[in-house]
Amino acid sequence: MVFTAVCWPGGCTYKNVLTADCKGGANPGNMHRCETTVASTEASQTDLSVSPNATPEVTQVTPAQAAAGESVTVRMDGRNFSSGVSVSTANSAIQVESTRQISATQIETKLTVGKNAPAGTVSLYVNNPASRTTEAPFTVLAAQGSPPSPGVAPATAVDLGTTWTVIEDNTWFGTWTRRAGTNVFDAVWKNRSAQVAKDTLELQPVEGVKVTLYRVGMKGKYTGTLAADGKHLTGTASWYRPDQNLDGHNQQH
Repeated sequence: MVFTAVCWPGGCTYKNVLTADCKGGANPGNMHRCETTVASTEASQTDLSVSPNATPEVTQVTPAQAAAGESVTVRMDGRNFSSGVSVSTANSAIQVESTRQISATQIETKLTVGKNAPAGTVSLYVNNPASRTTEAPFTVLAAQGSPPSPGVAPATAVDLGTTWTVIEDNTWFGTWTRRAGTNVFDAVWKNRSAQVAKDTLELQPVEGVKVTLYRVGMKGKYTGTLAADGKHLTGTASWYRPDQNLDGHNQQH
């Protein structure tokens, strides 16, 4: 068998060696520590090979859960993690303290789960500096000794319909389409120059007629007021100038 990503006390390099060269292999006394094999169909990635435009892929989250009130270091395995990779969440009860790239195939992020965080599954969003967003599920457990949590309200509890058409600053014209059974919207916009933008929106808990949606790619929020009929939304966004505005209409209720 042939290995790559070989490490020793002075550092690491990417080169091919035989099993006999690996510590713990046929020659346990050797100082090489062999990280991954090239026997798979995919070529191994180096940190420098990943473009900041590459979309990250997450195959495993460890641990994939934490209880309310806990702090935890989460490891994500996958591929296409470039320098400057970041992790975020739209859930205000979870704080992302830091994110560290270990390699092109592994990152580490530290999370603090609020004491009053409701039990349920939330999304962790992974981005390279100029990439599209990847979602990774993470489960919040009820704190030990606390009564069972009702969890996150299902989509039917916040009836904002399934499809919204929006106009932003009379420049960008968008369609927000809700994923079935969730409070997540897939959004597509086109401007007057026929440029197209796409992003993911996550609806936050609605307070009366006040509506907040987290825009993942922008790492910002839309805030608005819902009309009494539930079919008209006016508001702004955290990246808008004071003279800019949002106007939305519910097409399907």
